[in-house]
Amino acid sequence: VERAGGGERAWYFLGPAAGGTEVVHEGREVLVVTPASPLGRELFGKAAGAGVRLGGGPGGGYRIVSVR
Repeated sequence: VERAGGGERAWYFLGPAAGGTEVVHEGREVLVVTPASPLGRELFGKAAGAGVRLGGGPGGGYRIVSVR
């Protein structure tokens, strides 16, 4: 995901278990989230280009850059 307006990016892996685990893939830190978590529920079923709200405050708008 990328913060709306560009800039900050974060990588997530939506998995069935081990939520909260951080792994390194291709030199990037990736956070494992599950569909049971609030973040996982927000990301689940979304496609590239979709907007998502991460966090409750202002500036929580992101968009999904790619889905692999």
